[in-house]
Amino acid sequence: MRLLQETNSGGTTQATYTLAPIGGEWEPLVSHRKSGASRFYAFDVLGTTRALTDGNEDVAAVFTDDAWGNVLAASDTGATPHQYVGRYGYYANATSGLMLLTQRYYDGGVGRFVSEDSKRSTRNWLWYGDGSPAAWTDNNGTGCRDVVDWYCSRAGTFDNPGQNKAYRCLCKVSGGMCNLLVRRRGVGRCACNVLAVGYCGQWLDCMGACIQANYANMVAADEKITWGGATKPLSEWCKAGADERLCCYAHSIAEKKALQRCRDNRGAVGSVIAGCAQYRQVDVEAPVLPTEPCCPTPRTVRIRVDCAQALEAATSLAALLSRCGILDFPHFPYTGSLDEMIQSSNATCCDSDWPDRK
Repeated sequence: MRLLQETNSGGTTQATYTLAPIGGEWEPLVSHRKSGASRFYAFDVLGTTRALTDGNEDVAAVFTDDAWGNVLAASDTGATPHQYVGRYGYYANATSGLMLLTQRYYDGGVGRFVSEDSKRSTRNWLWYGDGSPAAWTDNNGTGCRDVVDWYCSRAGTFDNPGQNKAYRCLCKVSGGMCNLLVRRRGVGRCACNVLAVGYCGQWLDCMGACIQANYANMVAADEKITWGGATKPLSEWCKAGADERLCCYAHSIAEKKALQRCRDNRGAVGSVIAGCAQYRQVDVEAPVLPTEPCCPTPRTVRIRVDCAQALEAATSLAALLSRCGILDFPHFPYTGSLDEMIQSSNATCCDSDWPDRK
């Protein structure tokens, strides 16, 4: 359920909202119109409104919030009720100071809902965002969701089977490569533990949200994709009767282009994307191998880890284990040139049966 129109007590329209259809759902928020003027939304990786622009792409208002949705600065406090995670319909009540998340009110001042979760979907029925508001949202007030859910919930909702296959692939890739690798011993476990235990948690959360936000904006804007000498909007690649594999290719390419934009700290169409580079380098306390023959004194050394390189090492090992029949997870690269990433992604998602294997 999303807000499309606001009226006064006399029934006169005060504002109308335009949403974009993605995967069978009307999201995200694109623009609103008040007093004869349109304003277009620019979001960060979480979906929080960072700016409003007019029809000439001039900035009309800018906002700054903390991770829990508390306003730190706003050039026009009354410009929109859809500020914190406004992309997905969070609505701020100017009178109470609370935010309506479709079914429940949320208090950003304390980082909790003011009423219990009717679905009892978590152990703490007043908890918001699993305690990690920079990585999770709760669009309906009945259970937080992350990047994995965004892909998985849409797989199977599209008319073209190729697009469904692409989303199933992104769902599987986003949904636990480290969970698979961390159970293995050896170098792979070490490489993935760097990511899994939280050293690279901020970078992973930022990149995952950034890629998804860029990709979603490309779909909403029906961005043009070039493949095999042809350039067409995404919708044309996947219209009824279109080649399934080419449709899958188009969305695979779009996802990799979104990844490149995040890696290069560039935003997407209609969006303001925060750079993730600040989280990429982390310092880790690593154990030092003992040199004494008996009863060595434990020692550690501080090393700097590049999270992107660690993730690439993990995915490369996954491909090796897959070729040996130990693990069913092909190579899905995060480094290299855009063409190299697209080639591997197309082969993994569209040219094989991997996304559909149980």
